[in-house]
Amino acid sequence: MFSFNSYGEPVGFVMDANENIHYVDFEEMKKTDGYIYYWEMTNYANPSDRFLSIATYHKADCDLYRYKDITFNGYTQEMAQGEPETMDLTILNEDWAYPVANSVADYSLNLACQADL
Repeated sequence: MFSFNSYGEPVGFVMDANENIHYVDFEEMKKTDGYIYYWEMTNYANPSDRFLSIATYHKADCDLYRYKDITFNGYTQEMAQGEPETMDLTILNEDWAYPVANSVADYSLNLACQADL
């Protein structure tokens, strides 16, 4: 779960063209069976639906530089606060995604793959 408290602050890493701020939680990042698992949170500058922020749990394959979304949490409060609306994304059985160069996904995956785990 994405935590924003004094015990483990996430690292803000990029603002996108819509002024949404994206964060990666290094404290909860882990490496298992050659994959890196990590949370990415987005705080929306101008929300267009009921979610003011979201958190997505990713599975990263750094050898092939690709990722899968595992879990989605939508929040009605900023900074992933409050009770989330959760969706298990593994049931979609989606293929691996390859980030577009210089995108938010590229920067996020790069941070995860460069983490000292």
